[in-house]
Amino acid sequence: MTNVSNSYLAWLEQEINVAEGIAVAVENGMLWFGAEVRPDEETKAAIIEEYRLKASALREILDRKRHRHMI
Repeated sequence: MTNVSNSYLAWLEQEINVAEGIAVAVENGMLWFGAEVRPDEETKAAIIEEYRLKASALREILDRKRHRHMI
């Protein structure tokens, strides 16, 4: 694997961790301060779902890239 590939895979891993971290933070109510800026439950669930979908999609790309480099 080249350095570019290694950098790309490392970036993908970082983006997966960020997306998963945001989903967990939203789920645990850690991103909002004060009652006036808290989303309703439906919005909160949608945000969590979007970040989990992003992490899942990036994980699929990462797995394909790793598999391709192993062959």
